[in-house]
Amino acid sequence: MAETAGKKYSVILGNLGNTRDRFCSGGYKETPDTMTMLKSAAAIEGVTGVELVGTWDIRPDNVGDMSSALGDLGLSCVSVIPDHFCQPVWGRGAFVSRDAAVRRKAVDFTTVPTLEFERLFNRVYAFGEEEARYAYRGEHPDFDAEGLRTGEWSALWKAPKPPEPPKPPPEPKEEQEAPRRRRRGGAIPGLV
Repeated sequence: MAETAGKKYSVILGNLGNTRDRFCSGGYKETPDTMTMLKSAAAIEGVTGVELVGTWDIRPDNVGDMSSALGDLGLSCVSVIPDHFCQPVWGRGAFVSRDAAVRRKAVDFTTVPTLEFERLFNRVYAFGEEEARYAYRGEHPDFDAEGLRTGEWSALWKAPKPPEPPKPPPEPKEEQEAPRRRRRGGAIPGLV
């Protein structure tokens, strides 16, 4: 058995499914369902996380089920890989496409919030009053940063600092007689 103390490992869930290549594009075996692949990942010694592919493994319609399944198996989602490789629209690149509409679609497709952000947003943030929501963002910088990354909101508005009270005028100082300067060569004429 391999020593895994102190190290964390993850696996791309699709690697536990039906592998295929250019010689056998249909794959070499039947494709197992997602739950079977998750159980296989949980059975690998030292694996505590999985990488999921958006639209294959995780979609808006199964986020809750996937989150529950991961929790039940003691796994965490370490990343969601955007599916920028299986649709013809990405054939000439996603972020580097010459077509501006394709680049915009790639950005929109990629800026999906994390499961934790969605959970907090829907259970805590969305129901607060405006001032409470600003306070929540200020108290939870990771939550705020994820909202900024996904374009959910712009930078946290900061109230201008109130003006400082005017300073009292300085106290008058006792007038001191200015020192007299001496000329070179002796006493100043007319002064004795």
